[in-house]
Amino acid sequence: MFDFDMEAIDRVVISMDSTMQGILAAILIFMMFSVALGLRGSHFTRIVQAPGDVVSGLLVQVIGLPAVTMAFIHLLQLPASIALGLIIVASCPGGNVSNFFARISHANVAYSITLTALSGIFAVLMIPISVLFWGGLYEPIDLLLKEIDLDRGLFFIRIFAMLGFPLFVGMMIAHKHPDFADRLQKKAVPLSVVLLGVLIVITVSQNSDLLFSFGPSILSVVVLHNIVAFALGGIAAALLMKERGKFRTLIFEVGLQNTGLALVILLSEFQGLGGAALITATWGIWHMVTGFGLAGLFRLQDKKHD
Repeated sequence: MFDFDMEAIDRVVISMDSTMQGILAAILIFMMFSVALGLRGSHFTRIVQAPGDVVSGLLVQVIGLPAVTMAFIHLLQLPASIALGLIIVASCPGGNVSNFFARISHANVAYSITLTALSGIFAVLMIPISVLFWGGLYEPIDLLLKEIDLDRGLFFIRIFAMLGFPLFVGMMIAHKHPDFADRLQKKAVPLSVVLLGVLIVITVSQNSDLLFSFGPSILSVVVLHNIVAFALGGIAAALLMKERGKFRTLIFEVGLQNTGLALVILLSEFQGLGGAALITATWGIWHMVTGFGLAGLFRLQDKKHD
């Protein structure tokens, strides 16, 4: 199933000059700023209202998914760049896409927004910590990071700054000028999606030969890993959530990740590692397929009970 030439895929690099890396950093900052504009105090008061549901949901996302991903990587003995891509995807928050699927699936949207908001804030610290911690537990990733000469301290500082600063500024604007923040976010979010889409199209078009060479094996890994993520969300939800709406929400929050954020981090901070970038881009496409499929099943279930 996984017909990887491990040395070949780990050598694949998506070449970028310093200008492109600067553009990627700017997109990352803008993405976090647009998310922060939508954060409100109500997202945090729900922690007091239902602390168990919020904390347990966050733990499944922030710790559970990366841990299960690491077990998945060890089980399949995946190439270093592929494994790194999966770890970064698993370390990212759910993003607005999970809120969308919660809404169309008649899940608990308020719970979804709260988890997305909090996981986005925790991402400032948890993404660099998670990537370095879990990556260090898999020797091929550890060796790859040494090979590309990743300065781990500088990586932590850069990610913290690029995620934390726009998050802080956006939250301050949202707190002091909520109406202005709402108007600005309505323009900022679509623009960030367009910028990310252009980036993905350019990246894929310039590296289409890689898709033909490694595409089938990469898709197989992505499909399996996404099934594992949704299964983790389903098991955790069955054990932890009594309300049907929250049950559905947690499944989406764990099974859908902010792959746009993951891709920008990979391309800007990891010297354009091709295998990792391909995994992330493919994940971003495939989880939309599974998201719509699961949403359809939930809606069908609702019709049967009506």
